[in-house]
Amino acid sequence: MIKEDGILEMGDKQGLFTTALNIMPGSEKQELPKFDPNEVIGENIFTVVGNYSKSQPQTLKGTNNEFWLVFYEDLNTEFKVVKNNNIILSATVKDE
Repeated sequence: MIKEDGILEMGDKQGLFTTALNIMPGSEKQELPKFDPNEVIGENIFTVVGNYSKSQPQTLKGTNNEFWLVFYEDLNTEFKVVKNNNIILSATVKDE
């Protein structure tokens, strides 16, 4: 899908995979939107990280068949995600 601002988003019914930004010479690079962990509860983890993160997920100890505990370094946030639907139950910013 091409958004009104010209940014191309790629995904499927599970959520957003990635965003393609215009980085051609002479174009101005756009910053990622500001991340607010309180606004992502109930959202699809892949849509959220597709919009806000450039880092790789780090699966954390405590992950099981029901829940995925995952940390994204550039967001400094740990997420608890329901595995069968990828919905975020909690988003905790880690102390620095």
